[in-house]
Amino acid sequence: MIATERHEAGRIDRQLFGRCGRQGDPGTHEAIVSLQDEIVKVHGGIFRWLAVGLATVLRRVPRWAGRLAFFWAQRGSQRLYSRARRDLLEHDEQLDRMLAFSGLVE
Repeated sequence: MIATERHEAGRIDRQLFGRCGRQGDPGTHEAIVSLQDEIVKVHGGIFRWLAVGLATVLRRVPRWAGRLAFFWAQRGSQRLYSRARRDLLEHDEQLDRMLAFSGLVE
């Protein structure tokens, strides 16, 4: 399997990489990614600039710097979506309390 981009959650990447070899058949995977990927641009933060800075000095991004940039970007993305789900659940519970009418006096 050749992956050309990372997903917003590392869990999805691991699931897809795990599916490249099934039922006893060996499988391999390779991720060919760029620091200009959308997830790194949006959620990469300081680690994206670290990797870009190393690329300008060394003309190549070390593997650890690229992994760190993608790890941080996926972590930031997961935190953002987790917060959105939590806020949606709180809003739903608030609406449920406001619109509830059970007929019982509490």
